[in-house]
Amino acid sequence: MRRISVVFAFAALNAGPLGADQSREIYLGNQHRAGQYAYHGEAPSEVEISMYGRQSPAPCEGPHAQQAVEVALSSHWKWVVRLQTNGAADKSTRRAFDDAWQALRYLVEDLNCKDPLIGYRYGNSIHMQRNYERSVVELGKVVAGIEAHYPQMLPIAQSQYAEALGVTGHLDEAIQQHRQVLKRIPDSVSAALNLANRLSQRLDPGDAEEARELLAKVRSLGVSDYGQNVIDEIENRLGR
Repeated sequence: MRRISVVFAFAALNAGPLGADQSREIYLGNQHRAGQYAYHGEAPSEVEISMYGRQSPAPCEGPHAQQAVEVALSSHWKWVVRLQTNGAADKSTRRAFDDAWQALRYLVEDLNCKDPLIGYRYGNSIHMQRNYERSVVELGKVVAGIEAHYPQMLPIAQSQYAEALGVTGHLDEAIQQHRQVLKRIPDSVSAALNLANRLSQRLDPGDAEEARELLAKVRSLGVSDYGQNVIDEIENRLGR
């Protein structure tokens, strides 16, 4: 029961709206096409909690389960905001991540919750801790469930799964996931860049030509300074 009481304490700590941070959360959650596809300009934490309530095929059950779900999803986005505004070393950043992670561990490991959205956030948190091999396993378990029950989250979940696959050297599988994301949201700069990046790493016959075509498409859509840096890196790998 020790972890249950800790989760309950975290819920009390994090109760209430994000207040001044909410506009930042909305921006961070919706700044890319995948986020716009999922959140439609609303606060991601509120959208995810609402989706879970309406769409979960297997709601988490057990002491304080609903409270832990709300802590997990709201604290994840509080962490995203703190990370962007205060940096990773800030105590409030780390506390928000720890709150989300402890709630997710309780739901998945203690309560054996099978909800795919909770499973996705659990795998995502593992990835954020750089346990990439394990994140491939956990994210791979939930993509089908996300597609079936949380379809608006599918591009985000597939992108994260593809990232984990790519980091661990499973380039064929990563490319397959990136293709599916780009097919679903064809005007996504990040999806096109992600696919071009993995193609430039694999370099099977035709990969270099496809990567260059994707970069041309990205330029036509417009890129940020960060996006241009990614393009430069890919072009250097392709030999320009």
